Amino acid sequence: MKKFIFLLLFLGLSAFGLLFLQSPTLHKLLVARLEKSAKSEGWELHVEKSSGLLPLFFNAEGVSLKKPGLQLFVDKCRGEISILSLFKGPFRLINFHIGTITFEFQGESISTSSSTSLIIDHLAIDHLCWDKECVDSLSGSLHLRNSQGKARGSFLWEEKPFAFDGAFKGNFGRIWVDSPWGATTFEIERKENGMLIHGEGAELQLTLPHFSLSFRSLQAEGNFGKEGIDATVSIGNLHDLPTELYGDLYGSLQGTLRGSLESGFLLEGEAADIYWRDLSCKSCAFRFDPNQKVRLQARDLLWHTLQLQDALLEAEKKEAWQFQCAASGDWLRPIEFQCSGEITSQYTGTLTTFSGTFYNHPFSLQKPLFFSPEHLGPLFLTVGEGELLGEFIQKKEDGSLVLSLKNFPLDLLSLNPLEVPISGLVDASLSLASHSSLVTGTAEMELRQVEAGAFRTAGHLTGLLTDNLFTLSGHLGTLSHPLVQINLSLPLHLLYPFHIAWISGAPLEGQLAYSGTVEEVLDFANLGMHHLKGEIMCDLSLSGTLEHPEVKGACHLQKGQYENYLTGVTLADLDLELKGEGAQMELNLFAFDLLHLGTLQAKGIMQLEQLFPFQIEAVIDDFALTQIDLVQASANGALTLSGNIQGAHLSGSIDLQKTELHIPSHIPKPIPELSVVYRNATQPVAAPPRPMPPSWPISLDLTVKTPEGISIDGRGLSSEWNGDFHLGGTYLHFLTEGKLELLQGEFIFAGKTFALTQGSLSFRGKAHEVPFLHLAGVIHVKDVEISVTLKGPLNRPQVTLTSSPPLPMSSIVSYLLFGQELSELNSFQALQLVATIASVAGEGPDVMEETRRALGVDRLEIVSLPGNEENITSAIAVQVGKYVGENVLISYTQNAEFAAGNISIQIELPHGLTIQLDNDQIMEQGKFALQWNYNY
Repeated sequence: MKKFIFLLLFLGLSAFGLLFLQSPTLHKLLVARLEKSAKSEGWELHVEKSSGLLPLFFNAEGVSLKKPGLQLFVDKCRGEISILSLFKGPFRLINFHIGTITFEFQGESISTSSSTSLIIDHLAIDHLCWDKECVDSLSGSLHLRNSQGKARGSFLWEEKPFAFDGAFKGNFGRIWVDSPWGATTFEIERKENGMLIHGEGAELQLTLPHFSLSFRSLQAEGNFGKEGIDATVSIGNLHDLPTELYGDLYGSLQGTLRGSLESGFLLEGEAADIYWRDLSCKSCAFRFDPNQKVRLQARDLLWHTLQLQDALLEAEKKEAWQFQCAASGDWLRPIEFQCSGEITSQYTGTLTTFSGTFYNHPFSLQKPLFFSPEHLGPLFLTVGEGELLGEFIQKKEDGSLVLSLKNFPLDLLSLNPLEVPISGLVDASLSLASHSSLVTGTAEMELRQVEAGAFRTAGHLTGLLTDNLFTLSGHLGTLSHPLVQINLSLPLHLLYPFHIAWISGAPLEGQLAYSGTVEEVLDFANLGMHHLKGEIMCDLSLSGTLEHPEVKGACHLQKGQYENYLTGVTLADLDLELKGEGAQMELNLFAFDLLHLGTLQAKGIMQLEQLFPFQIEAVIDDFALTQIDLVQASANGALTLSGNIQGAHLSGSIDLQKTELHIPSHIPKPIPELSVVYRNATQPVAAPPRPMPPSWPISLDLTVKTPEGISIDGRGLSSEWNGDFHLGGTYLHFLTEGKLELLQGEFIFAGKTFALTQGSLSFRGKAHEVPFLHLAGVIHVKDVEISVTLKGPLNRPQVTLTSSPPLPMSSIVSYLLFGQELSELNSFQALQLVATIASVAGEGPDVMEETRRALGVDRLEIVSLPGNEENITSAIAVQVGKYVGENVLISYTQNAEFAAGNISIQIELPHGLTIQLDNDQIMEQGKFALQWNYNY
């Protein structure tokens, strides 16, 4: 019984407490507490209505805050209050939400006091307005305290964070700011008649009425007061400013700013070297004045393929914005135009005049053109001898578009991605109407004297869109006979605003006929390294549905020729037939290799279903795979190509026949790619190259054999090899695995012929890996056996020289170059020897060796000739030698002082015996000498 009485007493006290919290008395206490807190800060507070379920939340409507120079009006607010703060301690608000808050400034001085603390745990404002301007979505938290002058909080304004944390004492203070443009701590220092705020990269000095601001490359200086502001502004690099609103912007700017809020601001100056996205401008002069006049004059403006040398825009606001503009430049062809009009409101106005010249055609607007988001037209534009009429009207989901062309020059259509020059005339009409998002319409076109590259045609096309069916019919051809006949019906929805939605299950039908040359069609396509020509005839009919189409008929290419500019492959008498058989297409191909008269035969099938899968079987017989200076190869084999529109796979086996590889005498070095890094950039850093559009991938699985061997020659090498390979990866990135082995060969170095004893070229099947070379040879010079080894990656092999009996490197090279001991060399031969050793060691270029190879001789030396009785000093001469037979060298020596030269014949006999016969031509007197040398 006592427990029940206690429970009733508790419930009664709780009900009384809740009633008291909702009583007008407590609401008046709340308002009084708010007024007292505001009054302590110098504000006059008035609340028209207070309500809410305390202590959970409260509502206030018609709130106004006033103090000298400033008034705040809040239509409504909502929040939670700490009940204890009504009676003691700092006044605390929790989750304070404001609808619309409006500020009114009166231009008077504003004084504040800090006798009372206010704590707002969370603050949210829907609309913050001042001077007829509003900002949406301001939220965050705030803490203010009275005696220490401390502030702490964080805010989110228009989804951009801005945080602050600071403390102020006496004349000095510090504030830490974290904004979208970086976090910085600013020091505040009080100065006479002003203050100085400086932080990392920024400084603001106020000495009333003067101020100066420095922020990165921004410099501003001037005066401000009751009359307004008068300042000069200089920005060395616009990219130093925050770019979240307008993206990356580069360039420099200099100008002046004068005026006030009441009279408006005059801003004028000049910007230079502007880069913004795809737009650049060499210089731009601008002026915005208080009378709402605008003037922009740009020079050397570039946007994609549009280049304007001069462009001018002037506008003045009277009852509406009156504007006029003029420009001249190039857009693949010279262009110049002038226009004028007015803008009455946002996106609404009238284009009064518009005239100029483009593609040598004068154009002119015959009637004023009205434009708005709902209406464009009527348009009446003359272009050359033709005209363009049109109008667009939109009413909610309903709209209409009417367009008419008469004698319209097709030159203007040359602005196409393929950059194919087009000329001719066209008469056309288009009428589209939308109702409940469904579009119906008609189209008609007549072409006359059309030339597109080498393609010449004329014709008539008619289109009709009704009942979810688009019908296109017509013909294209020449004066003598039609080339193309078209009759096509496609089931589709055309939804407003002009979005195509295909009806996959509805029936379709069509017919296409073409008779002419294939190059007339391929002129509109970029075939890259391929060239195809020949006579083609097509007669195809289409039926079924979009999901399951069926084709009947054939396309036949006869007397065709194909050439690949990269591999040198040339096909003649190409016969290609595509035959439709219901839900599949059959392919048959036959061609001769023009060089070797080899053959290529192929058969295949493509299914007309999703992704269009196909498979082609091909057989090559003595077919030339490559015919270029570096590689000449023919092959036999069987190949299979299978896949779909997403990619393909090539597999099979190839036997190489008559394969020759030629090593060029000079291999060009690749141009290095330098990475440029801009410091303090005044123009945009070059954007990385755009990725190439994804090509049709072809994966490889090929076995390559060399039953007849491979011949490799060039740069002194003459050799025969054989081996087997496996090609994987893709056709753009081979993965080769296998090995070539040397059969026989020889290598000429320094005029000496090495018999090759060992050789291999290995591929390990890794991407971007250079094959590994191992080559060894031997030669005998005066009973000395010299071995050379070339080993390492193909692009940087290492050369090793050894001898038997063992000799130092200098002696080995001396025997190779001169066939002599090191001690027998003169000074000039010694210099050549040092250069050769450095070249072999990879420490420097061998100039003499490169020159000898370029001349095609076996020996090139600078020698000294002994002096005679009248001239003791030896003379310098150039000696050139060529082996005319095994161990028989004929040399010619030319002295710089005499016109006649000397000829010598050197014969190397077995067992180290050398015989040399010289003639000495001095002052036209012949002299012969016989020398012999025995190396033991």
